[in-house]
Order: sequence, then structure tokens, then C-alpha cells
Amino acid sequence: MHQSRRPRPDAALLPALALALSACGGDEAGADPAAAVPVQLSTSAPAAPSDTDDEDEAETTADDAAATTGPAGEPDTWATFTEEPGQLPPADGATAFADDPRVLAVREFNAEFARAASENDPQRAAWLATLDPAGYEDLMAMLSEEFGKQYPGPLPMTVVDVAELEDGTGSVQGCIISEGFATGGEGYTGSTITSVEYALVPDPSEEGSWLVQKIWAGAYDCSSVDVEATAW
Repeated sequence: MHQSRRPRPDAALLPALALALSACGGDEAGADPAAAVPVQLSTSAPAAPSDTDDEDEAETTADDAAATTGPAGEPDTWATFTEEPGQLPPADGATAFADDPRVLAVREFNAEFARAASENDPQRAAWLATLDPAGYEDLMAMLSEEFGKQYPGPLPMTVVDVAELEDGTGSVQGCIISEGFATGGEGYTGSTITSVEYALVPDPSEEGSWLVQKIWAGAYDCSSVDVEATAW
């Protein structure tokens, strides 16, 4: 296990996915990892200054700043907090962290989420017990479209890395089947493997236990990772 020396800043969650998580990185197997969106700079030729030009420049600067930030100044682009994007995953992550309590918490979250989604019940008590109440709205913003689909088993995931952050929170990086496992009205449409990072916080009601708070785009390249699915 390694420790991140990078503090976790406030950052915007990714847009809703189509396994709500497919937009969270949106990587199909073999796809390049997400890259930061470059800021478009003005290339206009300089002109003689005037009061009107100064006002227009101020407005343009404000518009450019708004275009590169989300609500309340949060960034539209994400940055992983434990690794640089695009890294090849450790070969032994799945076995090295199999019994880590953070991994067990994520696996329970994935299983209870699949049951709640299949029952179309976002208030299912067993699922709510696996997540931080403060993160519920953010998680639902990403996962709401999954409710009503039928999951034949837990949301499939292969663990690739686990980290302990300086603020006492935890991170589990993994590769999931973000599309093609659950079936909706469109039927089977092929599978997509997505790199994700689960952010966890300690469970205040049980020492040594963890709760999922948020899901971010992951750092690792999942193109060479096998993700096994299991049925109930």
C-alpha cells in the first residue's frame, strides 16, 4: 500500500453515466485514458487600446474563466488524487488487496447497488448502509439511470490499487464493466470496461469499516485487465 502525498481538493463529479459510470472516464477496452481539456486562449491581434476595448477584454476574460470551471468554481476536468492518469495497473492488485477492508467495503457497495438497481429502489436500506449519507446525492447523480435495469449479479470489478490518503480517507482503484452487464429495455449492447476510483471515508459507527462517498474517473489503463462477472 502506498500513501498519496497529494491532498484531495474539492472537485466536480463527472457527468451522469450511461452505466452512469461510463462517462466517468468513458474508457472502452483499449481506449486512451481521459486527458485534461485544454483551455482555449485568445489569439486576436492587438489593437489600439480604448475604453470599449478594455470593457470587452474584461468580459472575454470573465467568459473564458467561466467556461473552464463548473458550478461554484469547481473544475470541469477531473484529476485523480492517488495516481497520474494512464498508468498500467499493478499485476498483483487483485490478490494483494483482496482482504483489504476498503476493498471489502467497495465490493459490498457494488453488490447492494446492483440489488437496489434491480429492484428500482434507490432507498434500499442495505445499499444505503454501504455509503456515506453526505455522498448520496452525488452518487445518485451518477447512478440514477441504472435503477430499473436488471443486474444478474454484483457490479463486476477487478481491484488494481488501494491507497490511504493524508486526510484519513481511502481510495480503491479498479476496472468495472460499466456497460453490457445490466440489461435494460435496449437489451444487450456489448460491454465496456471503465477505470474508476472509489473514494471512501471511515464508518463512524464501526471502527475499521469504510463507506463509499464518491466515484471518480480512475487513473489506470484498464485495456489489459480482465474483469470477471459473477451471478447471484
